[in-house]
Amino acid sequence: MLNTVSRYSIWELGHRWHNLDPESTDSKKLPLVVQDTLRSLAGAYHYDDLMIVNSKGVENKGAYHEPTQHRYKHEEIEEGLADCNQRKIFDKPLLESVYIEQQPLGKWCLEKGIALPDFWFSAGWKPDSSYSGWQSDSSQPETKLRSLQIDKLVCQAIARTLWDSSPQMTIADMCKHEAVQRYGNGRLYKGEHTLRDWLSEVAPPEVKGKRGRPKKSET
Repeated sequence: MLNTVSRYSIWELGHRWHNLDPESTDSKKLPLVVQDTLRSLAGAYHYDDLMIVNSKGVENKGAYHEPTQHRYKHEEIEEGLADCNQRKIFDKPLLESVYIEQQPLGKWCLEKGIALPDFWFSAGWKPDSSYSGWQSDSSQPETKLRSLQIDKLVCQAIARTLWDSSPQMTIADMCKHEAVQRYGNGRLYKGEHTLRDWLSEVAPPEVKGKRGRPKKSET
């Protein structure tokens, strides 16, 4: 096998892992094996610290999608990957714009006991200890929470405090509250579910069943 490609987009990886052409599928009707792989890779970024880079191999600097000429900000990428993993939202242009390199993917697979994709890895592959993208476990610094995880914790803390004083506030209203939007960076998360899901986790039981703004009583 000869494959010296240094990195693949998440979209392409999710397909080639199963010997499928990345251009042969519809993002709204993906085979289940592709869905599972895309979700796993997106989740590995958030939960296992799998390194994601742009087409030039640069981490945390946004990404550019050549066909649509759209430039993704780092926050857009984090939210898009969260939506992919948690909500099964497969944004093809975004997933085509973010890449995973061979060494980090191989190390992640070995740590998780996942079979290496044979289109990219030869039999008996071992991580390269000289690779600059990661360190051995004995010297690896403690992983810092990613910005999305920090924002989630801050938004939830703000919401808990506000619900203590305003227990009648709905989740929808809490999502729009200035403190959540401004100090929790809620304004950065414009996806359909991300912010609402965060706040739903800490909402009082009597609030979780409510939808929208309470109706005013007639006089």
